[in-house]
Amino acid sequence: MYKSTFYIMWDQLYNKDTLLSITKTDKYEQSHSQIIRYILDPNEKHGLGIKPLELFLRLLVIKNLKNETLFKSSNELLSKSNKYNILVAVPEKTYKNSRYDIYIEFEVNNKKSCIIIENKVLSTENKNQTKKYSEYSKDYQNPILVYLSNNDKSESIDFINITYNDLLEYMIEPLYYYTSNENTKNLLKDYIRIISHIEIRGGSVTLAMSNEEKNY
Repeated sequence: MYKSTFYIMWDQLYNKDTLLSITKTDKYEQSHSQIIRYILDPNEKHGLGIKPLELFLRLLVIKNLKNETLFKSSNELLSKSNKYNILVAVPEKTYKNSRYDIYIEFEVNNKKSCIIIENKVLSTENKNQTKKYSEYSKDYQNPILVYLSNNDKSESIDFINITYNDLLEYMIEPLYYYTSNENTKNLLKDYIRIISHIEIRGGSVTLAMSNEEKNY
């Protein structure tokens, strides 16, 4: 079995260390928030420009068809010029004694908007957390609220619920095939491995599975 082509290919996919697995930080939300914020920020050195943010907004529209208010907000941004001006992009933002996991403020044709992401890797939200954040979001212009998790749902109906599998399917994998930058390809490949195999006590957790893995 160990000499079979199938096993060798499987071993190359699943039995490789990642930077986060080496540092034992692959289960921490902050680590994932740092990486996701980095990918979404066009000012970083990945060379992807605005493409990640465009793909992310399209994902939100797809996941948001039944909520007319949020659908309109996201759809208007996508239908405008794609000359986005990123004003702020941080992995953490503290506001009123609360902490947003990812906060991105941007502008399209002089219209400001922001994305507030509550990120859950191996946990669920604290009681009334998203409801509280929804109240706070009224202090911002055109906020888009996102709840990213393994397969959980936010308590607040104002949040768009997406999973890590959605993020992989609609943003990470398309970016991997889109870019010709080898350093960025390696970074994205490493992150795909990270979310496919997070080590926990007594086993592992899969947040998302790539098409390559599904084929095996």
